[in-house]
Amino acid sequence: MPNNDGVPHYQICGLTLWGFRDRAEFIDYL
Repeated sequence: MPNNDGVPHYQICGLTLWGFRDRAEFIDYL
């Protein structure tokens, strides 16, 4: 998949996981 955010995107089990930084921000968002 093309990464528009400049961060490697990984699609696992139909779920899209972002880079470590973005995931940390996402977890903080939750």
